[in-house]
Amino acid sequence: MSRLMSRVFGNPAPWLIAAILCAAGGIILYVQASLMAVERGLPVKVLRQERHISILVQDLSDLLRALELAQLDPTESRVTVVRLRLAKARGRIQDIRASYNFDNLVGASAVHAAVNPALKDIERWLTNGVHDYPPNSETVLRLVRSRAVGTYVEVKNLFDRSNAQALKLVEREVSRIDQVRSSIVAMLAFMALLAVILVVLILRQRQTIDRLEQAEEALVSAKEQAELANRTKSEFLANISHELRTPLNAILGFSEVMYRRLLGPFGNKRYHEYARDIHDSGLHLLDLINDVLDLSKAEAGKLQLHEELVNVGDAVNSSVRLIRGRADSGGVELHSQIDPNLPLMRADRRMVKQVLLNLLSNAVKFTPEGGTVTVVAVQEPSGAVALVVKDSGIGMDMADVPQVLTPFGQLETALTRKHRGTGLGLPLVLSLMELHDGRLEIDSAPGAGTKVTATFPVTRAVEPEPAEIAAGE
Repeated sequence: MSRLMSRVFGNPAPWLIAAILCAAGGIILYVQASLMAVERGLPVKVLRQERHISILVQDLSDLLRALELAQLDPTESRVTVVRLRLAKARGRIQDIRASYNFDNLVGASAVHAAVNPALKDIERWLTNGVHDYPPNSETVLRLVRSRAVGTYVEVKNLFDRSNAQALKLVEREVSRIDQVRSSIVAMLAFMALLAVILVVLILRQRQTIDRLEQAEEALVSAKEQAELANRTKSEFLANISHELRTPLNAILGFSEVMYRRLLGPFGNKRYHEYARDIHDSGLHLLDLINDVLDLSKAEAGKLQLHEELVNVGDAVNSSVRLIRGRADSGGVELHSQIDPNLPLMRADRRMVKQVLLNLLSNAVKFTPEGGTVTVVAVQEPSGAVALVVKDSGIGMDMADVPQVLTPFGQLETALTRKHRGTGLGLPLVLSLMELHDGRLEIDSAPGAGTKVTATFPVTRAVEPEPAEIAAGE
């Protein structure tokens, strides 16, 4: 059943939780509505009213006893007791009126209508007397008692009728409460069933989560091991690069001496060609070692910026001069466009030139004879400084961009096979740009050339003071 629910509803636990919450909300609303209905059918005021009326009946009974004693002994003290009992009864009826505001014709309002005029008459008679009879006279006391007895009887009858009506209300609402209780029991049973299903599902999901956590721990462990291996590889490459430079410098030095015939001519012309090949291969290997060393430092987080004010135009011109010979030998036209209003830039001068040299070298390398390479240095409207290298070379598919940004990642084409390369140029440029908080964007299409944009953030652009310009120069 759980599989069926999973197919229909996906994860059933949220549905069950929602069902339980809805059922709980339904029970709360149902109980609230039922209690409101009970309150409307059997107001608590009615029961309180009955209690207050019963107390009033007791007060009237006390008043009658005091009147009986006053008739037997019509002294001033006995009449005073009668007045006190009367005041108590009047206070009681006023409280009833203030509390219930005549919302029950059989109860408070009817009692008030019967008692209040009688108590007013009795109070007036006990204060002013009747005609020429003084308040403590037997005639007045007999009249007062007669009025009080009639009122007591009438209130007692009203009280009995009110009790009978209240009893009917109670019996009716007891039946309704029984129905509410039955409904609540049924709803609670339904909620209990949903809760049991939910607990089962939660236990199963807990097992699934445990398995996923174990898999996640295994992946994290594998990731940490891979990162450790990558750091170890980077440190190894950095160390081995340093070790390779020492013998390589000797090879380059001696091959250059032989190639330039500083110690005299060779006995055989082929030795001269071999020496030139050795020197060229050594230079290529030195470039490779430098790239590996820089990339290893970048990956290990050991590549540090040495910031200074850099004249971007000078960096572009210097890089173009270094690449010019390679472009000319390959029959590639090399152009530069420098915005005359470029600001200075706070950056690592060597790394900026490395970015330009790598981009220009790649562009010249993969542009056929007769093609053009253009480098543009411009300040964007946002204030950022952009170095753009465009070529009319072979281009590539945009889907291949992630591959060329991966260390040692190279595309296999007819033209790329003609040129030696390590696949470290663009990855190194990307690392250098990230170190400057910049970004690298590549736009290319097969046969339509490639456009690479290296953008330095606006925070690195500096509008220099004259002294800073002189220092930068």
